[in-house]
Amino acid sequence: MINYDITIHTRDKQQVSFVCSEAEDLLSAADRESILLPSQCRKGTCGACVATVTAGTYHLGEVSMEALPEKAQARGDVLLCRTYPRADLILEAPYDYNYIRFERIPEREAEVMDVTMVATGTRRLLLRLQPDEQGGAAEFEAGQFMEIQVPGSDARRAYSLANNTNW
Repeated sequence: MINYDITIHTRDKQQVSFVCSEAEDLLSAADRESILLPSQCRKGTCGACVATVTAGTYHLGEVSMEALPEKAQARGDVLLCRTYPRADLILEAPYDYNYIRFERIPEREAEVMDVTMVATGTRRLLLRLQPDEQGGAAEFEAGQFMEIQVPGSDARRAYSLANNTNW
């Protein structure tokens, strides 16, 4: 199997590099090397893992036209979860280096305490984290989200985080 060198330049002019085979998508290859790039669905439908190829050839798998319109594809935009290298690649990312993680995001268990319909298509989900080595609270910044997975399944969904001003 052929491996290619992948280099991603961030908005703040830093870079991260990893190796990817032609049978592996870029996001999975980075993840395998503990480089956790911004992403969400990993299915080509959300657009969270967008980047622009500035050098090299690749195969772009099936993507949602809402996540990556043809006009964006024509200028070299790709979704990392659906991009397979055919040569060494250089990409530009629309985010700064500090958005890349080099350690696993901790998985925590929680109990659903309440689900309330707030508006059409909007629900309030009240969770109680099970205490562990990180304690019983979750620290987060405005704009962050939490991905919740149903135990024993692949069902996942991202939820925006909110909390009262007093912890």
